[in-house]
Amino acid sequence: HGVLASLMLGGGLRLGEACGLTWDSVSLGAAVVQVSRTRTLLAGEFVESEPKTRAGSRTLAIPDFTCRILTEWFEVQRGSKTQCGTRWLGGSRVVTLPDGATPSRTQAAYRLRTRALDAGVPPLRCQDLRHLSASLALAAGVPITEVSRRLGHANVSISATTYAHALRASDRYVAGATESA
Repeated sequence: HGVLASLMLGGGLRLGEACGLTWDSVSLGAAVVQVSRTRTLLAGEFVESEPKTRAGSRTLAIPDFTCRILTEWFEVQRGSKTQCGTRWLGGSRVVTLPDGATPSRTQAAYRLRTRALDAGVPPLRCQDLRHLSASLALAAGVPITEVSRRLGHANVSISATTYAHALRASDRYVAGATESA
């Protein structure tokens, strides 16, 4: 269903942030998610924690396509929970495998690569979706400060350095807009 990819592309979430997301931090009616946990694999065990910085905890508006995918996934997941019964491993986490387990970075990367190839596009890494989200926002004229906030960067200079290529394109847009004004 592409729930992980839609969260990373639509919300700019990191893999660990998407894996730490629970249904009580999702409001489909308001089209927002609250990022407040990360879930990462360390030494063979999943560890949940708060984001590294205060900027990592944030509320994000999500696009309609992400809401649609989350709505569909909620129903699929409900069926999986019923089928698994007491063997369900996912608690109330949003991003799960069919048995409720959290996908590892390797599993997530494999699924994304496979889906990209099936769709006829070049293989993608998980972080490519997050970077694409930021680059598209910048190309659309969203200010770097807002993109930085959405990404949970502690400092806008991190975003400016990482996305300098998109900022140059935005600069050309500003020059053209100034000319036509």
